[in-house]
Amino acid sequence: MSVVKKAGILFFTVFIAGLIVIALSFQHWWLEYVGSAVFLNDEYYAKGKVFRNSQGEILISTNGGNDGELYVYLPSQKLIGFPNNSQFIFLPFCAYNKDVPTPVVLSSSAAKIEWDVNLVEHGEWIEFTGFGGHRIKVYRNNI
Repeated sequence: MSVVKKAGILFFTVFIAGLIVIALSFQHWWLEYVGSAVFLNDEYYAKGKVFRNSQGEILISTNGGNDGELYVYLPSQKLIGFPNNSQFIFLPFCAYNKDVPTPVVLSSSAAKIEWDVNLVEHGEWIEFTGFGGHRIKVYRNNI
């Protein structure tokens, strides 16, 4: 068997294995939504990033990775969730969630969340109060 043929078989095998891994871990991946914007106290926040998973939940990162504040917007429940930063691994243009569903403390849990998140949804905007009393506004642009 020629070297070219062996290389082709190896490439095909690796490609198929990669597709299988992606298919089996699909629900763990959150893709960055490039058309979104994060505002902190009504000022555009360039470090903020927005990700979306296959269930339509929205992950908001105030610093684009593990060292910032993280929030999960659950549109089906109209709640904000507060995940652990160690729950996600951030890569360029995506985030990997270690567990599905994402374990979060919900904003409706008054015993654990000591402030009113005051979630407001209006059209393409989600607005809520985050850690430290910062008002966070996310432009969803139909996500």
